[in-house]
Amino acid sequence: AGAAFNGTNVIITRWRMRNVTTPRRKVLEALAVSALASTVLFWGAQLGGRCRSVDSLPFDAVAADGGLLRFTCAEGEVHVLATLSLQELDESVRLLFHSP
Repeated sequence: AGAAFNGTNVIITRWRMRNVTTPRRKVLEALAVSALASTVLFWGAQLGGRCRSVDSLPFDAVAADGGLLRFTCAEGEVHVLATLSLQELDESVRLLFHSP
């Protein structure tokens, strides 16, 4: 898997070196990558996640004010995948590694 990732990265880098040369194209590339990443994260959470009751979560995670996202869940439930993927990186890491 690592070799496939590296090979794909080499192909993408070579394409970018040939085609993304002007400042305008660089800005458009950044906008396109940002839009693609946001779309994939949103729909990934929409289609692939599940709702869990707030009571079933570890105490440390529940103690974080506003750190849990309801997304499309009912009142009293949180969407685990949306919580990890649609908020700031430092909050996601804190929830992953500082909860029992």
